[in-house]
Amino acid sequence: MSSTVSWDDLRTRIVSSAIIIVLGLTTIMTGGVYFCILVATVCGLMIWELIRILNPDQTRSAILLAVLTGTFLICASHWESPYSPFFLGIPVIIGCILLTHYRIFFLFFAAVFLTAGFELILVRDSLGPFVILWMVAVVITTDVAGYFVGRLVGGPKLWPRISPHKTWSGTSAGWIASTLAGLAFAPSVNIEVNLIICLSVLLSLSAQLGDLTESALKRKMNIKDSGTFIPGHGGLLDRFDSLLGTSIMFLFLNEIIGVSEGLSI
Repeated sequence: MSSTVSWDDLRTRIVSSAIIIVLGLTTIMTGGVYFCILVATVCGLMIWELIRILNPDQTRSAILLAVLTGTFLICASHWESPYSPFFLGIPVIIGCILLTHYRIFFLFFAAVFLTAGFELILVRDSLGPFVILWMVAVVITTDVAGYFVGRLVGGPKLWPRISPHKTWSGTSAGWIASTLAGLAFAPSVNIEVNLIICLSVLLSLSAQLGDLTESALKRKMNIKDSGTFIPGHGGLLDRFDSLLGTSIMFLFLNEIIGVSEGLSI
């Protein structure tokens, strides 16, 4: 067992998480324009955080691209045309033109933000709230299990060069916890138990990869948090990096094996 376990930030993390859960649950269940605005706002603010990390002296560009991201994401999700996703590329292209440093990093992360946000909106509109809730539940259980088991059990580090606090015990606990989330939502999303267990583990793994990718960026830029929007968690990117990974994985699985077919609305 780890000999140095710090719980100093636990209360702050719990309060912040509770607020996020209530706001997220309300908009997920309501759907429509409310969920779209929430996703667009979060993606816009994550773009702002990203630019402040990569180009901290370009505040005006950060504000402009945050607004463009939210605006074009809303347009793309509500314009019923096979060409609507091309709207998503406009803020990315403009950002690559305006920014003076780390354009490749911006290109990659901005594309992920916009694609993941667009996918979440489409999934909510076409498959209903419970599929989104299942994805969110996988992310939360993975994070919570990893946090507590990692601190209580400790053990070998997962990737100390990138994320020195993550352990194999916490990572494995996240996979196990995700299966429980999948089992809980299996009746609601109308999917076979064996399949939802496999999908939940894949989504959990992608959530952890999303977290590690953001950790690698912060390590590269020598910062601790992406921002200060959420007390106890840091920035929005610190909190939603896992959901970004999960959304991208769901999109990949849907394109490859049509995982959304048969899911309930």
